[in-house]
This record gives sequence, structure tokens and C-alpha cells, in this order.
Amino acid sequence: MEQTSTALSKTVTTMETKLAELEDRSRRNNIVVHGLCERKENSNALQYITAQLPLWFPTLKDTPPEIMRVHRIGVSRSKATKPRVRIFMCLRYTDRARILKAARDSPLVMEGKDVRFTADYSIVTRARRKSCYPVMEKARLEGYQAFLLYPATIKVSKGHEHTLFQDPVMLEEFLDSRENEESFGNMTRAQVAQIDDENNVT
Repeated sequence: MEQTSTALSKTVTTMETKLAELEDRSRRNNIVVHGLCERKENSNALQYITAQLPLWFPTLKDTPPEIMRVHRIGVSRSKATKPRVRIFMCLRYTDRARILKAARDSPLVMEGKDVRFTADYSIVTRARRKSCYPVMEKARLEGYQAFLLYPATIKVSKGHEHTLFQDPVMLEEFLDSRENEESFGNMTRAQVAQIDDENNVT
């Protein structure tokens, strides 16, 4: 019975992963915009986004991205609340990549507030990626460069050392082990220094 339950659990997990991958693929040309003020586009969101992208990001001017459709998620909110996210679909995947790179290289600020551009993923993938953020921040504080690869693989780099982690727990353990090694190394050097000092005493 236990073996059957384990097998079924693995099957469900596999199916969930495949469904998430299919949904991610259907969203691969989408971009999510966070923090853009409500009603900024007036009545034509598609026209507004298409016109503004080259103004927000000058690197896109020579070959402006082609946008197919734009929509907000949720009901309209008052100015006092956090604006709804906007999702727009690019005609080409390469346009999506260009926009996201431009947004990373030149972060957009409007009316004193950050406007962020992110890729659009399924709920499952978003949850997996979100679980990686805390340990990635810890890695950065410890001097590593941390990147998130699709769907939720963490890449950490320091100098010529590059390591991939499929699970944030594994990265947490890696950082803890490195911290322990460094503490041990520092302790050993301190002990050696103390011995040298004692030997120099006449």
C-alpha cells in the first residue's frame, strides 16, 4: 500500500510539472508589468504600451517591439491602492527577451515609483521561483552572484566557481557548510598566530 501511494504521488508530481511546463510555454511571449499607475494608458492600452516602450527604453528605438494585446488583471482600483499588474503579449519571443533585458539594464521609475517588468509564468512555477528568493539574497550577501534559471534552478558564482542548485534547501546547506569551513579556517589561523606569539616570547 505504501509503495502504491509513493508511486501515485510521484505520478501526480510528474503530471503537475508537465502541466506547468505547458502553461509556461503558452505564456512564453508575455511580460508582466508591476507598478504602472492605473488609467495611465487612458482608453487604448495597446497603443500606449507600444508607443511608450521605445521611450522608456531607448535601446528599443531602432526596432520597436510588436505588441499583440494588453490587459490588466482584476477590477479597477483607486489611486490610493497598489495598481493592478498589466500583462502584454509580444508578437515574438525575441521581443520579450529584448524588453526584459532593457528593463534590467535601465530600471524604470515613474512618479517616484519603480515599474518592474517580469516574465509571465504559471502559478506553480511562480511559487517555485518565489521560494528561491530568500536564499538567493543570502548568497548575494555572502559575496556570490545569484541567478535564477528556468524553471527554478539557482546558479551561484564567485570568481571561476559556478554551481547549480535545483532546490533552495541545497543552496542553504551549501552556504552553511561554506560558512562553517570559513569559521574553522579563521579559528585555525588564529590558533597558529597565538602559537607563534607564544614562541616569540622570551
